[in-house]
Amino acid sequence: MKFRIIAAGLAVIATTNSAYAYLDPGAGSFALQMIAAGLLAGGASLKLYWFRIKDFFVTRRRKASHDN
Repeated sequence: MKFRIIAAGLAVIATTNSAYAYLDPGAGSFALQMIAAGLLAGGASLKLYWFRIKDFFVTRRRKASHDN
Protein backbone atom coordinates (compact mmCIF):
# COMPACT_ATOMS: atom_id res chain seq x y z
CA MET A 1 0.00 0.00 0.00
CA LYS A 2 2.79 2.43 0.92
CA PHE A 3 4.65 1.58 -2.29
CA ARG A 4 1.60 2.43 -4.37
CA ILE A 5 1.18 5.80 -2.67
CA ILE A 6 4.85 6.65 -3.09
CA ALA A 7 4.83 5.48 -6.72
CA ALA A 8 1.73 7.55 -7.47
CA GLY A 9 3.29 10.62 -5.83
CA LEU A 10 6.49 10.22 -7.82
CA ALA A 11 4.51 9.76 -11.04
CA VAL A 12 2.60 12.98 -10.42
CA ILE A 13 5.79 14.89 -9.64
CA ALA A 14 7.61 13.49 -12.68
CA THR A 15 4.84 14.33 -15.14
CA THR A 16 3.96 17.86 -14.07
CA ASN A 17 4.71 20.76 -16.37
CA SER A 18 6.12 24.11 -15.34
CA ALA A 19 3.54 26.34 -13.73
CA TYR A 20 5.06 29.66 -14.77
CA ALA A 21 3.76 31.10 -11.53
CA TYR A 22 4.27 34.70 -10.53
CA LEU A 23 4.98 35.82 -7.00
CA ASP A 24 4.45 39.52 -6.57
CA PRO A 25 6.73 41.48 -4.22
CA GLY A 26 3.97 41.68 -1.60
CA ALA A 27 3.95 37.89 -1.12
CA GLY A 28 7.28 37.89 0.74
CA SER A 29 6.19 40.81 2.87
CA PHE A 30 2.94 39.02 3.70
CA ALA A 31 4.83 35.85 4.68
CA LEU A 32 7.12 37.84 6.99
CA GLN A 33 4.11 39.53 8.58
CA MET A 34 2.48 36.16 9.24
CA ILE A 35 5.67 34.82 10.84
CA ALA A 36 6.00 37.93 13.00
CA ALA A 37 2.33 37.75 14.00
CA GLY A 38 2.71 34.09 14.97
CA LEU A 39 5.75 34.82 17.12
CA LEU A 40 4.06 37.77 18.80
CA ALA A 41 0.89 35.77 19.45
CA GLY A 42 2.95 32.96 20.97
CA GLY A 43 4.78 35.45 23.18
CA ALA A 44 1.54 37.07 24.29
CA SER A 45 0.06 33.66 25.13
CA LEU A 46 3.15 32.73 27.09
CA LYS A 47 2.99 36.00 29.00
CA LEU A 48 -0.71 35.53 29.68
CA TYR A 49 -0.29 32.01 31.07
CA TRP A 50 3.19 32.43 32.58
CA PHE A 51 2.01 32.19 36.21
CA ARG A 52 0.05 29.02 35.51
CA ILE A 53 3.04 27.43 33.83
CA LYS A 54 5.37 28.56 36.61
CA ASP A 55 3.02 27.32 39.36
CA PHE A 56 2.71 23.94 37.64
CA PHE A 57 6.46 23.34 37.78
CA VAL A 58 6.90 24.83 41.27
CA THR A 59 4.21 22.58 42.76
CA ARG A 60 5.74 19.53 41.06
CA ARG A 61 9.13 20.41 42.59
CA ARG A 62 7.56 20.89 46.03
CA LYS A 63 5.74 17.52 45.78
CA ALA A 64 8.97 15.79 44.77
CA SER A 65 10.90 17.29 47.69
CA HIS A 66 8.12 16.39 50.17
CA ASP A 67 7.95 12.81 48.91
CA ASN A 68 11.64 12.22 49.69
